[in-house]
Amino acid sequence: MRNRAIFAVAFAAISVHSFADVVAFDSASHPTYHINWNGADNGGSGFGNWVIDNDDPLRADNFIYTSRYNGFGTNSPNIDTAGKSFGINSWDGGQVQVSRPIYATDIQKFSLDFDNGDAKSGSQVQVGLKGSNGFQVSLGYVGDQSSYRARVQTDTGVLAYNFSIPFTDTGLHIEFVKESDFTLKTILTDLATSATESFSFTSNTSLEFSEFFATSSSAFNTVNAPRYEHFFNNLKGETASTPEPATWAALGLGLAAMARKRKK
Repeated sequence: MRNRAIFAVAFAAISVHSFADVVAFDSASHPTYHINWNGADNGGSGFGNWVIDNDDPLRADNFIYTSRYNGFGTNSPNIDTAGKSFGINSWDGGQVQVSRPIYATDIQKFSLDFDNGDAKSGSQVQVGLKGSNGFQVSLGYVGDQSSYRARVQTDTGVLAYNFSIPFTDTGLHIEFVKESDFTLKTILTDLATSATESFSFTSNTSLEFSEFFATSSSAFNTVNAPRYEHFFNNLKGETASTPEPATWAALGLGLAAMARKRKK
């Protein structure tokens, strides 16, 4: 009986983990983006400078603004920090991509919040990650479709997955989690309903995160209006969690007690 109690203590000790270290983070409330968000800006930590590729400033834009007015005007929940999010928008055949290199290493989980407005047929918006060997994973919404789609490009080809979570203009939380060096899980959570769904894939080569990107492309004859704006915020890269030193100490004491018991 005593052995079982000691084992339980040891097992509980090894089951307790510390929080993962946040090695990269940025949000639209950072002072760098006080009013404008320009190429070469670099707020937060763990990233390189923003790169903004806009094919025509008269048909696409990037900005800092609240996400509460996009879509069909539902104000809450949204993804703002201090009333601000990163915003992109395109209309009448325009397109814009914003990206930045990820300098932090050993990231096991990359997460962000995404709040998309409406998008007409032929338009789409996506956010995602790139790596070496042509690796790319994204989560996007294609105009006039009913739900979200994950798209993965690796050395093994291109794979797509349609989530059952329907269109929402009140915000999503997205997580890209490395389950191993070769397996990545995309987790999608609806902030309004807490509905969660995941999709995993495996590559033949090791996966890593080296760049974040967000894109918006529009069909012709679409208009520029708040309803069609798309937002993201709270970019976060985390390393894998590890047991606390105190946890290992507790485990060592438990195992030592078990060893003494066996000798008696």
